[in-house]
Order: sequence, then structure tokens, then C-alpha cells
Amino acid sequence: MCGRDLLLAVARIVAVPHRGQSIGKRVILVSGLSFLAACSGGEPIHTASTNRSVPLENAFVLPPPGGPTIVGVIERRFTNATQQDIALATNSQSSGQNNLRVRLFGPVARSGAGLSRLSIQSMTPVNVIAEMRAALPGVAMARSPYYVQNRYGPFGYAVGRKGGSDLCLFGWQNLRGSPAVGNNRGQIDIRLRLCQTGATEQQLLSVMYGYTVAAFFSDRGWNPYGDAPPLPEGLGKPGNEIYPLSDTRYETVIASPPAAAPVARARQPQAVVAPPVQPEPTGPRVPPPPALSESGGAPPVVSPRASQVVVPSPPVLPREPGVIVPAPPRAIDR
Repeated sequence: MCGRDLLLAVARIVAVPHRGQSIGKRVILVSGLSFLAACSGGEPIHTASTNRSVPLENAFVLPPPGGPTIVGVIERRFTNATQQDIALATNSQSSGQNNLRVRLFGPVARSGAGLSRLSIQSMTPVNVIAEMRAALPGVAMARSPYYVQNRYGPFGYAVGRKGGSDLCLFGWQNLRGSPAVGNNRGQIDIRLRLCQTGATEQQLLSVMYGYTVAAFFSDRGWNPYGDAPPLPEGLGKPGNEIYPLSDTRYETVIASPPAAAPVARARQPQAVVAPPVQPEPTGPRVPPPPALSESGGAPPVVSPRASQVVVPSPPVLPREPGVIVPAPPRAIDR
């Protein structure tokens, strides 16, 4: 409005044909220039970037309860879509930022649309490999051969290990309903890049099962989810028994790393208990009495190797001659 008012003032000056009003025209011109300077001083600064930071609560996709935490959201708008790079908390030794990339294709408002158009890429194996290499450079990824789906529909994923302790997952999902005649049903593309130290496949895969899409276009024809599926045929009917069973087994894509070998601990040397020292006897040493042999010779010599003291038997003394008493004489018959 300031530039328009200035142009109107200049046009009035030029439209006056009288010479006597030259001073007045100059005054009006100076006033118009001052008015323009006053208006130009309050203009905000604009940037040429199409990316802008948005509050965390405006994220298109929310992780499951318990994490990972959202730490930042960068949004970029196109003529046919809006893209968000949702930065997630990272706890790994691998380089790179965990993030969710979400693209919403639909009727973008002209007031907030960008200048370029975002191309829609099909999820062919070649495109998946190219996106994985860009998100996880240097990580050998193995694509899952299993069919899996969350509450929004089927999805794919690949896992890889980096440095022995970091486990990485790259997941992709495309939500697109059946296009109606003359009506754009819309589309949502989701990519997850997630690495964590000491995590298991089940823990990383739980993010693909637990996230919530929290954004939509208000257009009535925008419906990338498709029609609601019909209820199971036997649900709610008599004669159909339903038990509280669930399958909680997870099939892994890559083998778990081997468990670390236990560290052998050096044996502590055991203290040797010395036998108690007997005090040496005091006083004069009394030798044992010498023993006499049977022949009257020297006493037997005890071998120093013997562990016991040999006590000799008592000596046999020689018999002394006794007094012989003769028998009484026999009487002689007369």
C-alpha cells in the first residue's frame, strides 16, 4: 500500500500543468519520498530457501510411545506435495541422523505451495537400494524376505550391522488408495532410517509398527488409505469360537552377533600357612641309658632314615649254676 500511495502522489504532481505550482510540486515530491522511506523501514527479511523449521507438535508422523524422541522438523513445500524430515534422537556410533521422511501428495494450497513439483517414484528394488545407500552409506544391508504389515498396510524393511555393536534399519511404506474416476485419492510416502547401539531387530522394527500418521488434507476426495476393510466373516456370529491367542515370535533377517567370551581371571595365589615353630628345649640334654645286647656287645645302631625309635628287647642273662641236691640212698636188705 505504501508504494501505491507514492505512485498516486507522483501522478498528481505530473498531472498539474500550471507553472506557478512548481514549488508545491516539489514539496509533495519530497513528502512522497519521505513516506516511502518510512514504509520501507518496517519490512521483514525474507529468505530464498524453501525449507523452514516447524514446531515439533506439527510433525506429520509421530513415533510410538517410548521413543525415539523427535528433536526437530524441517518442512519443504512443493506444488503437489509437502515433505517433512523429522529428526529423531540418535544413540549410535555410526555417522548420520536418525529420521523419518514423510511426503504427503495432495491438493496443496496455492498460498503455501512451492515453485517446483515433487516426482512420485515407484518402490522398485533399484530405487530402494539407491535410497538405502543414501541414508546409510557404508552399511551392508540385508533386505527382509518376510511379508509384514502394520495397521496402515504392508511395508518393507532391511537391516544391517555397523561396527559390531550398532544395528541399523531402513523401512519404507507407500500408502495409496485405489484412484477414483476424476478424483485424486492422494498418497503418503514414509521412510525410516534408524540406528541404535545394542538394539535388536524386534526393537527397531517396533517403530514401523507403532508410528502414527497425524496429518491429512481436508479435501473430501483425499483418501490414501482406501476403503475400510470388511469385518471377518465369523466375527460376532454364534458358533465361531475366538481364543485370546497371539503370535509373538520374530524371525530375524541377520544373525545375532556371537556372545562375548568370558574373561579368564587369574587365580590368586593362595597363602601357604607355615607350620608352627616348636620352641627348642632348654636345659641339659640327658642321653637315654644304653641297652645291652644278648651277646653282651654294643647296643644296636638305629638307622637315621628310620622315622620311629626302635626299642630293643631286654637282654637274656646267663643262668648261674645252682646247688645239686643228691637223692637219698636206698636201704640195703639184710
